[in-house]
Amino acid sequence: MDLNHLSFEFGQEIPATWSFGLDVLDGFEQFMDTTPNLDPAVSYGAQRAPEGSTANRASSDDITDTHAEHTSKGRLSAEKKQQNNRAAQKRFRQRQKERCHTIEAQLSETTKQLHELRVRQKQLEARNALLEKVAKLTKQPSGESPAESSASPSFPFSLQADAERALSGVVTETERGPVITFTVEDHDLVMTVEEVGKISSAAFQRLYSTYARKLGACLLELSDSESSSAAAEDMHRWITELTSLTICVSLGNPKGLKAFHSASMDGSSATVNQLPDSFYEDLLNAVELSEAQIQDLLHLRRLFCGKIGQLGRARKALMSQLPSESIGASHASDKLDQVTSLAEQLRANGSEEYRTYMQYASTFYRGIITAKQHAIGIVHSYPFIPEKHRLLELLVAIRHEPTVEALTQSTGLDDLQHAANWQQIDEYLKTVTVQNMHQYIPLIKDNVSEEAALSLDSDQPLDSFL
Repeated sequence: MDLNHLSFEFGQEIPATWSFGLDVLDGFEQFMDTTPNLDPAVSYGAQRAPEGSTANRASSDDITDTHAEHTSKGRLSAEKKQQNNRAAQKRFRQRQKERCHTIEAQLSETTKQLHELRVRQKQLEARNALLEKVAKLTKQPSGESPAESSASPSFPFSLQADAERALSGVVTETERGPVITFTVEDHDLVMTVEEVGKISSAAFQRLYSTYARKLGACLLELSDSESSSAAAEDMHRWITELTSLTICVSLGNPKGLKAFHSASMDGSSATVNQLPDSFYEDLLNAVELSEAQIQDLLHLRRLFCGKIGQLGRARKALMSQLPSESIGASHASDKLDQVTSLAEQLRANGSEEYRTYMQYASTFYRGIITAKQHAIGIVHSYPFIPEKHRLLELLVAIRHEPTVEALTQSTGLDDLQHAANWQQIDEYLKTVTVQNMHQYIPLIKDNVSEEAALSLDSDQPLDSFL
């Protein structure tokens, strides 16, 4: 823009002779430095700063350094604070961990003590129950010489071999024949096998009560001192004698055996059928079966039901072959031979069923159950003889096993296979002797382990299956 042509406010033109640089800027030289800027890297303000600004720059540098120093110290302080916080957190976690370990150790020790107290409580309860039973047995009249019944013995032929095997080592041959010695009170009672088989119900009850009283005293002695070898030997002998008594009665008086077992041994009118399920629950807890024993008993039940089912189907088939009542008199003679043959087969079937039951009972008491467990069951159940099937049905309910009705069916196996399965029980009983019947003899071979070596004095808890 040409300043020479600028107009005044009132429309007057600037004189041509007027110079903007000379007339307007006149007197401003003192405030202007016309020295050229030779360093392009230095700002204009820095180049044009007055000489007195050096002190200001020094002061500004000091402030900057102080700020940097404070910033550095703040950063170091923050890092140190973070380190302290991490260290404090680590110490806190360590103390918390140690406290947790201490609490867990205390809890474990308290739980252990509680378990020991519960075990001790159960032992004391069992001992008190045993003392009550022994006190009740002591009030019973002393054993007298057993009287003989007038009934003649009836020995099923198929049971002879089993009886001889079961009584081997117990029976002594004399001029009177094979005899068994019963240690009744302070004297020995010697009876022939035939006389024992004909024993009366009252005499059986007196003998059974005597042995229950002896076994109760023996168990008390064993509970006070588990290492009492004399008490253990007495218990072995008395269990053997009582088992022999039952075997002889089962041979000599099969019909009376069931009546003996259902009656009360103290002569009262009560029967074993009146016992509630809670009685068998207490009995199961008192006996303290091991897991291997439970598996064997359930296996025995399955085999027994299968065999009984096979015999039942065979008996039903024989019954279906019997001639009808409408047969004429003229044809009766023709059917005589058939009826006689069927009657013999039915008699053999019944004898085999009874033999199966006796083998089942012998496996239960002489093989799987130990002498000590048998003695506990006798004393705990007095004045009754507990029913094995009800005890097993309690285990069945706990383990959700098949029912008797389901097991007695063929279940895909033919009758020949069921008979073959039961044959292993016959082979098993051949391994049971008077010498080892006081211990647990495994029925299932897989159970041969540390638990299979269960002795009569071992205490195996029932908590693993209840």
